[in-house]
Amino acid sequence: MINYRIAFAAPFAAVSIALSGCATVTTQMHQEISVTTPMADGASCSLQNVRGMWMVTTPGKVQVLKSKTEVQIRCMKDGFQDGYFSEAAGIEPWVWGNFVIGGLLGFSLDWATGSIHKYRPDVVVRMSPAGAAANPAPPPQPTNTASNRPPTS
Repeated sequence: MINYRIAFAAPFAAVSIALSGCATVTTQMHQEISVTTPMADGASCSLQNVRGMWMVTTPGKVQVLKSKTEVQIRCMKDGFQDGYFSEAAGIEPWVWGNFVIGGLLGFSLDWATGSIHKYRPDVVVRMSPAGAAANPAPPPQPTNTASNRPPTS
């Protein structure tokens, strides 16, 4: 005799187990980041988090492993001061649906693999020409000349 409760519950259990890693399946453990350096194309940039270090020449794209830690970017080019960018990891919106469907198991899997996290997909790193002051000095004040002095007696 067929146990209808088991026959009815089995497909739901299978779907729940299959979907328990939703963020892992839909977003994966890596992410593409596009890096640009306005007015300094061809800069060599390193991207780093606790899961690794990656290199890209601007403008360009690079695949990084996601992490709960921030991604730090350093760009270098001859004739320019080094440019820096740092951003904390955000949370993928899929994780909340995964928590509802997959429970603690699915959430834990996504947390462990890094799939729960995301970075900004497009990053702009500002670089200044070498020798340029970060905050330019104010223009010099006019000096008194003979033409703007009060007359003397």
